[in-house]
Amino acid sequence: MPEDIRSLPTREYWEKRAMLLDKKVYKNEAQYEKKLARVYQSQISEMSKSVEAFIFKYAKDNKLSYKGAEQALTGVDLDDYNERIKGLSMKYKQTGDEKALEDLELIGKQRSITRLGGLINELTVMLGLLSVDTQMSMDELLGETYQEAYYQTAFNIVQGVGMALPVARVNKDALDTILKYPFSGKHYSDRIWTNKSKMIEALREELIRGAVQGTEVRKLAKNIRSKLDVSKFNAMRLMRTETAFVVGEGTAKGYEQMGVQKYQILATLDSKTSKVCQHQDGKVYLLSERVQGRNASPFHPMCRSTEVPYIEANKDGGSRLARGSDGKNYKVPRNITYKEWEKKYVK
Repeated sequence: MPEDIRSLPTREYWEKRAMLLDKKVYKNEAQYEKKLARVYQSQISEMSKSVEAFIFKYAKDNKLSYKGAEQALTGVDLDDYNERIKGLSMKYKQTGDEKALEDLELIGKQRSITRLGGLINELTVMLGLLSVDTQMSMDELLGETYQEAYYQTAFNIVQGVGMALPVARVNKDALDTILKYPFSGKHYSDRIWTNKSKMIEALREELIRGAVQGTEVRKLAKNIRSKLDVSKFNAMRLMRTETAFVVGEGTAKGYEQMGVQKYQILATLDSKTSKVCQHQDGKVYLLSERVQGRNASPFHPMCRSTEVPYIEANKDGGSRLARGSDGKNYKVPRNITYKEWEKKYVK
C-alpha cells in the first residue's frame, strides 16, 4: 500500500462501494434464505401433520387429556411409532452429524415410550434434520460471503488508488478460523442446535399445557403451528446476523491487507435504525483495536451498520445517502451523524 494513504477517495466513494457490496452480498443471502425457507415450510408442514394426527387420534370430546397423552404406546400404535422413527432415523444417520447421532442414541435408549414421548421423539428427529440443513446452508453461504467481502474491498481500494496492488489470496485455514469464531458468545452451529432444543421444550410445554387445560383440539394444533413457525424465523435471523459478521470480517481483512489504519461506522439513516447504531454512527476507530459488537458491526441481531475507511484529509465536504419514509434515497451532508439527521429531517 502506498505510504500516502490520503490518496484514497472520499467517504462518499466508500459509502457507495459499501452499499454495492451489501447489495451483492444480501442478494446472495436472499437466495440461500429463500431455498432454506422452502425446506422449513415443507418440514413444518410435515411436523404439523404429525401433531394434528396425534391430537385428533387421542383426543376425547374434542380435547386432549394429560392422562391420555401420558399413556404408554402399545400394540399397533407402538409398531407404527417404531416404523416412523426407523424411516426418519435413516435420513438422520445419512447426515453424519454428531449432534444428530447423539439424538438418535438418546431416543434408542428409551425403554418405555408414552404417546406424548413418541410424538416428541418424532419432532426431535424432524427438527434435527432441519438443523442439519440450516448448518450446511450457512457453512456454504458464510464461506462465499467472507471471500466476496474481502476481494471486493481489496478491489475497491485498488480501483480508488488507481494502482495495481498485490492482493493475498484467502487462506483456507484463516477462513476456517473465522467461520468457527463464536463472535456472539456461541458458534452458529451451537446456536442452531440450541434453538432446536428450545423449540422441542416449547412444543412439549404447549402440548402438556393444552392437555392439562383441555384446550380445544383445533386451537391446540394452531398454537403448535405458531411455535413451529418461530423456528423458521430464528433460522433466518441467525443467518442474517452471521452474514453481517463475516461481511465485517472480510471487509476488515481487506482493509488490513491494503494498509487502511482507521475506519468509521456508517449506520443506515432511516427510522428503523437501532439506538446502539444511532449512537455509533460516525464514530472513528483504529483498525488494530476493532472488536465486533463493541466498536464494529454487527452490534445486534440483523444489524445493518457497516464500516468505511476513515481518511483524515477528506473528512469534510461531500454528501451521503439517507432513506426517507417513502423508501427513496436522498443526499445529506457527508459528515452528518444519525442524531443530527434525525433532528433535522425526521418529522
